[in-house]
Amino acid sequence: MATQNANDTNANKSLPPPTRPKKPFPRPRPHFKSKEFPQPQKPSTVQTPLTNDPLWLDSFVREGDNGLTATGADQETPADAAGYVELVEQEYDAIASCDKYFAKTVPLSAFAYYHHIVWWYKIALMAAKHGKASHDQLQLIQLVEGYDTVIGAGAATYLSGLGDFTDVNGGKHRIVASEPNRDGHFGVLDHTTHGAYETKIAPLVSVHTVFADIRATLQRREQCDWWIDDIDVELPEQRRPPRQVPAPPAQQRPARVLRPRRREVSPLPEPMGVGTPPPPEEVDTPNARDEEDEEPQWRATQNLLGWRLGRPLTKTQSQHLLETLSTT
Repeated sequence: MATQNANDTNANKSLPPPTRPKKPFPRPRPHFKSKEFPQPQKPSTVQTPLTNDPLWLDSFVREGDNGLTATGADQETPADAAGYVELVEQEYDAIASCDKYFAKTVPLSAFAYYHHIVWWYKIALMAAKHGKASHDQLQLIQLVEGYDTVIGAGAATYLSGLGDFTDVNGGKHRIVASEPNRDGHFGVLDHTTHGAYETKIAPLVSVHTVFADIRATLQRREQCDWWIDDIDVELPEQRRPPRQVPAPPAQQRPARVLRPRRREVSPLPEPMGVGTPPPPEEVDTPNARDEEDEEPQWRATQNLLGWRLGRPLTKTQSQHLLETLSTT
């Protein structure tokens, strides 16, 4: 034990002595008093508002700039056409309640199909603005711009407000919508595609609605004994363009039926079909009163399915119709 203590003592003698900490340098006292500080000549009476800007912001912003803000990339927001479809149907009801002739010439299905195509035209315009339009969208733009586009006031207001926007946080959003397939729909309806059918418009569904109205019209025509206008409508196939007008029949119905000039001679002849010969023309007697034969005014009405001729009743036809109803 004594030998170990002696070795430790010899080892400590070889080491340098420990250094003692030095006292800090005393801080000199100021040579002036607080009353000698320069005071402002005109103290400000306006309170400066508090800001939460970082202290380093003023070091990087030049005079006149708005500052450094973090801007993210533009976000793509999917379009939702559920409200637009309901708006188009309500606008059709409003127009039909004021104009009965419009409701008889333009069905709701054709009116809706026309506005649905205009909605996809607006989507194609926004895609072309950002340089992401597909070949089908460019063709749709050329097709729609080749005609005079007239839409309802409510639908026009909706489409004018449909576009890119900036939220309250400064983020920019682009309105996009995935296109349907080449057949005009979004595939089989299941848990993966039901969202597309609920928020977007399938053109094929709108076309089939128009075809359903055509079939219903033909069924009502077959149930009647006679039809006012002998029009042969050829139903297009499933993949046939809806704007294709069927070729007219080879033998047309005569544009005008010869009728007696005297109202008391005989009632109106039965309506003729295609292929029946016209009735013989009756010659007025010298003592008969000459009446001006009213020229029927042919009115052509254009709908989305093509041209259809419509003819209003003349005064002579209306008179005979009232006599027939009174006797029955």
